[in-house]
Amino acid sequence: MDGDEEVAAVLDEATTLVHQDPVAARRLAVSVLPRTTSAFLLARADYVQAQVHAIEGSLDTALGLVTRARDGFRSAGAAFEELRTELGMMHVLNEQGRHDEAISRGLAVLEVLDRSPEVAGDADRAWWLRGTVHRNLSVCQTFAGRHTLALEQGRAAERAYLRAGMQEDVAVLRQNSGEQLLDLGRVHEAVEAFTEAAGAFREAGTTLLEARCLVDLGRASVQVGRWTDGLSAFDAARDQLERLDVRADLDQLLLRSAEAWLGLGLHDEALVAYQEAEESLRRAGQTHYLAQVLTGAGVAMTRLGRLADAEEALTEATRLHRSRGNVPLLAEALVELADVRHQRDDLTGALELADEAVTLLAGQEWTTQLIYAHLRAADLRMAGSADLTTAEAHLAAAARLTQPLGLPPLQYRVDARTGRLRRLQGDVAAARSALRAATGAVETLRATLPTEAMRASFLRDAAAPYADQVALELDSGDVLAALDAAERSKSRALSDLLARVHRRDDATGEAARTSALHEELMATYNEMLREDPDLAPEARARRRAALRSRATATEVALRAERLQAPVADADPIGAPVSARDLAARLPADLAVLLYQIVDDRVLAFVVAGGEVRSAEHVSDCGRVRPLIRQLDAQWQRPRMGGAFVARHGARLAAAARQVLQDLYAELVAPLDLPDLPRLVVVPHGPLHEVPFHALHDGGQWLLERYQVTVAPSMSVLLSTMDVVPAGGPALVMALPDAAASQVQAEAVAVAAALPGARVHMGSEADVLTLRREAPGSAVVHVACHGLFRPENPMFSALRLSDGWITAAQLLEIDLTGSLVTLSACETGRTNAEGAGDETVGLARAALGAGAAAVVVSLWLVDDAAAAALMSRMYAELSTGATPAAALRTAQCARALAGDHPWYWAPFVLVGAP
Repeated sequence: MDGDEEVAAVLDEATTLVHQDPVAARRLAVSVLPRTTSAFLLARADYVQAQVHAIEGSLDTALGLVTRARDGFRSAGAAFEELRTELGMMHVLNEQGRHDEAISRGLAVLEVLDRSPEVAGDADRAWWLRGTVHRNLSVCQTFAGRHTLALEQGRAAERAYLRAGMQEDVAVLRQNSGEQLLDLGRVHEAVEAFTEAAGAFREAGTTLLEARCLVDLGRASVQVGRWTDGLSAFDAARDQLERLDVRADLDQLLLRSAEAWLGLGLHDEALVAYQEAEESLRRAGQTHYLAQVLTGAGVAMTRLGRLADAEEALTEATRLHRSRGNVPLLAEALVELADVRHQRDDLTGALELADEAVTLLAGQEWTTQLIYAHLRAADLRMAGSADLTTAEAHLAAAARLTQPLGLPPLQYRVDARTGRLRRLQGDVAAARSALRAATGAVETLRATLPTEAMRASFLRDAAAPYADQVALELDSGDVLAALDAAERSKSRALSDLLARVHRRDDATGEAARTSALHEELMATYNEMLREDPDLAPEARARRRAALRSRATATEVALRAERLQAPVADADPIGAPVSARDLAARLPADLAVLLYQIVDDRVLAFVVAGGEVRSAEHVSDCGRVRPLIRQLDAQWQRPRMGGAFVARHGARLAAAARQVLQDLYAELVAPLDLPDLPRLVVVPHGPLHEVPFHALHDGGQWLLERYQVTVAPSMSVLLSTMDVVPAGGPALVMALPDAAASQVQAEAVAVAAALPGARVHMGSEADVLTLRREAPGSAVVHVACHGLFRPENPMFSALRLSDGWITAAQLLEIDLTGSLVTLSACETGRTNAEGAGDETVGLARAALGAGAAAVVVSLWLVDDAAAAALMSRMYAELSTGATPAAALRTAQCARALAGDHPWYWAPFVLVGAP
C-alpha cells in the first residue's frame, strides 16, 4: 500500500469516527496532513475537521474548512465530493442562524441532481445525496419554526434513502420527525419516534447520534409528565457526551436539562445550567440555542424575583428570535416578557406583548406555543377581574387546543386557570370541577418524580389551584373541603417521606466533583462564621455579602450536581387523608389552628373535638408582614451588648411585647379558640416566622393559656404522634468556643438530667459520632453554632468538630422516635415565604429522618439564656413531663420573670406535642 493509499485508509477511519468519537476523528485527519500532497485527500481531511468543529460549536472555523474542502475537491476534479460539501455548508449556515441561505444551497444541490444526475456517478449515490439534502432541509425548516414543511422534507428524505437501499439512515429521519412532532405538540408520537431512533443508533454503535437522540427523548418525556424517564435519558446522554467531550451537544443538554428543572420549580438549578450554556453558546456564535437559553434564563430569574435581569434576558431573546424569523420561539419569549412586565406593574405593556404573541401564532401550526400565549393573555385579563369575558375566550381557545394533545403538565395549567375564572364569575360547580381536576393532576404528576426535593419544588410551583380551591370552598360554605385543599398544599413531600419505610443508606459515597464542591462550601461556611474586627463596618458588610454570594453559588452547583446523579424509581405516593378523618384522629385535649393565605388574605381553620370552624378573613398580609419586619428589628436590639440592655431593658422588653401584642390582634384575637390545654399551630407562608407561643393579648402570653407547638401540616402532626419513642440512651453533643462559651455548661446540665447519656464535647463532637450514635437514642441534643441559609435552606447547617452537617445530610441519619434538640441559632427557620408552603430546613430534615419532635430556634439565640433554658427544660423532662410541656414550663418561668422575649422565646417544638 503506497502513501496515499494509507492516507485514504486513515481518512476512511476518521470519517467513520466522526459521530462516534469526534476527537479521535479530528486527530486522525490532522495526522495525515504532512503525509500527502494530494488535493483530493487534503480536501477530505479538511472536511472531516470541519464536521468535528461543527459538532463542537466552532462554527466560523468549520465554515472556513468546508469552503477550503469544497475548493480542494473542485481543483481535484471531484465533482460529487464538491457537491457533497454543500451538506456541511448547509449545516454550519443553519447553526449560525442563516436558515434561508442554508435552504437555498440545499435547493441548488437538488437542481444539480435533477439536471445532471450523472454527477453522482451511480444511482445509489445520487439517491443518498438527494435524501441527505432533504434531511438537512428538514432540519433548517425546523430551526426556522416551519415544522409542517420540515415533516414534508423528512418524508422526501426517507423515500430517497429507501431508493438507495439505506434503511439504516432512516433512524436519523425518525429522530428528525420526532423533533417536528415535538414542536407541533404531538409529543406522544415524538416519544415513540425518539425511542425507535435511539435503539437503532445504539445497535449501529453511533454513540454521538444516540446521545443526541436521548436528549430529545428526555425533553419529550418531560413534556408528557414522565419526569423520571426524562431525567434518566438526560443522565444517559450526559455520560456518553462527556466521554466524547462534545461541547456543543453538552450545551444543548444543559439547555434541555434546565428546561426540565424549570418545570419542576428548581429555579436556581435551572438558572445555573442556563448561564453555563449561555457563556459557551455566545463564544460559539450559536444564536438559535442562545436565544432559547436566554428565554429560559429569563423565566428562571422571574421566578426568583430578579425582574430587571429577567427583562434584560427576555428582551435580548425576542431581538434574536425576530432577527432569525423564528415565530414560535419569538412568541414564547414575548409570553414570558409579558409576565415580567405585569409583575413590574405595566399591565398595558404586558397585554400588548401577550396579544402580539397570540396574533403571531393564530392560524399557524404552533399549537403548544399558542396555548401558552392564550393562557398568559387570560391571566392578564383576570388580574383584578379586569376583563373576564375576553379571558374566557382565551381559555376556551386554550382548552380546545390542549384537549387532543394528552399532555398532563399543560392540561393542569388550563384547568387551574379555568377554575380561577369560574370562581371569579361565581360559577361554583364549574370552578370546583376544574380546580379538582387541576389539583388531582398535580398529585399525579408529583408521584412520577424521583426525589422528595423535586416533589417539594414542584408543589411550591403548582400551589395556585390549591389556594383557589380553598377560597372557593369557603365561599360556598364547605369548610371541610376547604380544609382538605389547604392541608393538601402543605408539606406534602414531608408527609410522603414520613409515610415511606424506605430510607437511604447512611454515608453514601459522593462523586469527586460533588465532594470537592462540598469541601469548598464547608470552607466558605467557616469564613462566614469568622468576623475580622480590624475591618471597617462597610468592609465587613462587603465581606459578608461576598461570602454569602460565594456560598449560594456553591450550594446551587452542589444541588445541580446531585440532581444529575442517576435517579431511582419514584416511590408511590398515597392519597392524602381527608380533613374529616384528620379532625377525628386528634386527641380530645388538643386544638389545631391552621392558617392559609389566599390572594393576600390570611384565612384560618380551627380544628378541635372532631369539628372544623373557619375564619375567612382573619387579616391581610399587607398588615402582617410589616409587623414581622418590626419584630425582626426588635430581636436585633438586645444583641447590642449587656450595658445597653442593662440601661434600656424594660423599655426594650415593652417595645417587643407591643409588636407581639399587635400580631396577636391580627392573627389570634379574631378567632374563637377553644378552651383546651394544647394548641398546635400550622403556619403558612410568612407566618412561619411568627413565635405564636410568645404572642401577647395585653394580659398574658399565649403560652400561659396553651401548651403551644408547631407543625408543618396536620398530616405531619399525626404522623409524628404515631411514632413510637426511641428507648436508647440520650446522645448529648456540644462544641464550645469563644463565641459560645456556655455550650459546655449547657451540655453538662442536660446530661445531668438524662441518666446514662453519652456525652461528646469538643473534638469528640463530630459528624461520624452523630451518624453512629444517634440511631435509637431517645434524645439527641446538639449544642453548637448553626447557620441558616435563606437562599438554600436545605444547606442550613450545624458546625461540628470535623466540619458542617447540612440539613440535607441530617435527613440521611436515622432519628426514628427521637426527641431532637438543635440548640443553635436559627435552626427552625425556613423559606416557606411565597406561593407554596413546602417547609425546608433543619427542622424538616430532622422530622424527615424520623424524629418524633424537634426543638429548634427561630432567631439568633443568646448563649447563656439558651443554656439556662435547656437546663430547665431537661430537668422538667426528667420528672416525666412531655417535651412540649417541659419547654413551656422553662419558657414560662423566664417570661413571668419579665425577661425580654428575645432570651426565652426563640425555641419552638415542631412535631408531636
